[in-house]
Amino acid sequence: MNTEHLDEPLSRNLQAIVDEVEETCGFSIEMKQGRLFGARGGLSHSPTSITLYFARYPVNPAVVAHELCHARRHFIQSAPMMRLKPERELKIKESAVAASEHLDNQLEHLVILEEMEVEFGFIKDSSHVARDLQECEDGIDDEFTRKCFLFLNWLLATRHFPEFKARLCALLKREGLEQNAQLLEASINAAGASKPRMVAALVDVLEIPRDEVLLIVRDPKTGSDRGALLDVVIAAEGNEPEEPI
Repeated sequence: MNTEHLDEPLSRNLQAIVDEVEETCGFSIEMKQGRLFGARGGLSHSPTSITLYFARYPVNPAVVAHELCHARRHFIQSAPMMRLKPERELKIKESAVAASEHLDNQLEHLVILEEMEVEFGFIKDSSHVARDLQECEDGIDDEFTRKCFLFLNWLLATRHFPEFKARLCALLKREGLEQNAQLLEASINAAGASKPRMVAALVDVLEIPRDEVLLIVRDPKTGSDRGALLDVVIAAEGNEPEEPI
């Protein structure tokens, strides 16, 4: 990974992730300055490339750690990515983004925020939850987008940021979604480390048909993605299929 944008070398633990990812993939992680999704940093990747974007110099080490955790999840641990066919949109004010990428990214944060704190000692950053919550309180016209924001941020609040629970409870009560959120939380907790079951819990509460949900795994060794329908992947869990998804 090019490190000219860093003020100091990566910690041993973070460098170990870089080395493992690059050795597994057979290509280097690239760092570039530029805004991605309006955040402090972001990760863009395909089966044949990984680019870590940072918004400003000097680069915040926590941003680097966060994005490297994402890369490890998808390229080392083979955590599948959720995709919707047909795709939906999340609509905020004048902008719209692909729903499946945002939903998947937020589910990943349930795991990654814990890794950031336990492995690397970075305090959990609640700024994205605060921003989403403010959007909800200001009012989101699109019903699907409101539900996505409320349910995802409820999961993040109950697991990582309890200081936001009271405000989210008020919003969920206004929408008549309190029981739905509690059932989602229970289902996510029951899913444990199973990403497919986490995805199933989320799409069920959002009333997205499971046969419109794909799970995609990055395969850098073949330079391609592999995928299957959500229920096919769940059925295969616990077995030893000849071919992974």
